[in-house]
Amino acid sequence: MSSLGGPRQHAECEPDGAWLTFAAAAERFGIGADAVRMRAKRLGWRTMPGIDGRTLVWVEGTAPERPPEREEQSPEHAAPLLSKAVAALETAVTLLGDRLAGAEARAGTERERAEAERERATRAEQASATERRRADGLRDRLNTMQEQLSDAHAALQASASADARADRAEADRAEERGRADRAEAATAAERARADALRERIEVLQRRLTARQEVVDAAEATRKAEDARRARGRWARLRAAWQGE
Repeated sequence: MSSLGGPRQHAECEPDGAWLTFAAAAERFGIGADAVRMRAKRLGWRTMPGIDGRTLVWVEGTAPERPPEREEQSPEHAAPLLSKAVAALETAVTLLGDRLAGAEARAGTERERAEAERERATRAEQASATERRRADGLRDRLNTMQEQLSDAHAALQASASADARADRAEADRAEERGRADRAEAATAAERARADALRERIEVLQRRLTARQEVVDAAEATRKAEDARRARGRWARLRAAWQGE
């Protein structure tokens, strides 16, 4: 439809003006693009989107300070205006078609993107489910290992208690052995003392027997001497009595 007179990127001339970009209008008037925008807004210049997406502004040849007022047109003047209107309409239709095509392309891209996002979301959900199953499995394994650890701690404590009891029993046995050894030593000492005392008693008994023998011998000697003396006195008395 561009062959029907649609606007190009910079300008397409019409009988008494042209569709220009703001940059081209600024170059034409020798002012900045912002100044052209302000003037177009202030004077109510017509604008429409260009094919490349840049806005076009209708600039009349005399650049009037305000838009011309509508007035009755004669048939010979109406044809150019109608042609311009048709051309503008065709241009607008073309632009709308281009915009529609761009929108449809963007919509297709968005649909593809949304589909890709859905696929990624599905994969993410599947991965999340897998991770949840894995986490559940790890949690179960952790619980089992914690139970085993608790059992191991209990067994270790029981073993430690048994070892402590065994140590105490061994210490008690050692103490008993020590007491038995001390008792045995004391018994041996008492036996030795008893043997020594028995030997002393035997020695004393032998000494006492020997002394008793001595005493008995002395007593026998004394008794014999006493008897001899007694016989001597009686003999002397009998002799004296007989006058011998």
